Amino acid sequence: MSSIDENEIAALLFRTASMQRYIHEPEHKNNLGFYMGQYRCLFLLAQADAVSQKELAETMGIRPASLSELLHKLEEKGFARRTTSDKDRRVTLISLTEAGMEEVRRCRARQREVHRDMFSVLSDEEKEQLYHILHKINQPHGKER
Repeated sequence: MSSIDENEIAALLFRTASMQRYIHEPEHKNNLGFYMGQYRCLFLLAQADAVSQKELAETMGIRPASLSELLHKLEEKGFARRTTSDKDRRVTLISLTEAGMEEVRRCRARQREVHRDMFSVLSDEEKEQLYHILHKINQPHGKER
């Protein structure tokens, strides 16, 4: 039986996961008004040419009204655009602008920097152990597939 409290392990795991916010925090401090949901939306849009607003809301797990507000903010910043589908005029497609793609590239570079700093305290062997442990935790009921 381990002397380490599982609640303490969980707290450390969540604190480590929250370090992701530092990737985006400078933008918020610079008063550009970005939040994690907006960056998540940008990253999802970067993976496709265009996606319907309905699909995007479902993928993000948010209400269509919340997505509409989020998209409005991204459009104001020139990062996203809405167009009507040629195939179905009832469908609104969302895509990134070139400025949006540049923001994704800039944020990914910052993400790599933060990750490099975060994991610099670990040896290659420790990184591999951590990877396998986290993979195991993320399997249904802790079982390997």
